[in-house]
Amino acid sequence: AEGRRELTRRALSELAETLAEELRPVLERGILVRSVDRPLVDFPSTREGREVYLCWLGGETDVAFWHETDIGFAGRQAL
Repeated sequence: AEGRRELTRRALSELAETLAEELRPVLERGILVRSVDRPLVDFPSTREGREVYLCWLGGETDVAFWHETDIGFAGRQAL
């Protein structure tokens, strides 16, 4: 059982490392990956002179929502 747990820990560690490597170019652009399970991504933007996030949820065909930086997903509004 201990050997199996160690293999699982090692596999999870390798998976986390691969995910971090794959996401690095995205994150370096200031894009915020909020969730991977149900893809949720925020893109920094400006709206009416304020910093906001454009918001995309997996399954949406376009980036069609935005929200204030301090409110989050619950405050999403249509563009």
